[in-house]
Amino acid sequence: SLAWGGLALACLLLALKYKDKLLGKSSLLIFAISSGKVLIYDLSSSAPLVRIGTLLVVGCSFYLGGWLYKKIEALS
Repeated sequence: SLAWGGLALACLLLALKYKDKLLGKSSLLIFAISSGKVLIYDLSSSAPLVRIGTLLVVGCSFYLGGWLYKKIEALS
C-alpha cells in the first residue's frame, strides 16, 4: 500500500511538472484506491489508536493531494 501511495504521489508531481490534467486525475484515483485498501483491509485487525493515526495521515494526504491538483488546474 505504501508503494502504491508513493506511485500516486510521484505521478501527481509529474503531472504538476508537465501540467498534465489526465495524469493528475489518474494519480488521485490510484491514491484513493490505495487509501481505501488501507482503511478497509489493512487496518481491519489493528488497534484503535493505530486506526485513528492512520485516518489522520490519510486525511492530511488527501488534503495535500487536492491542493497539488488545484495547482495543476490553475496552471492549465
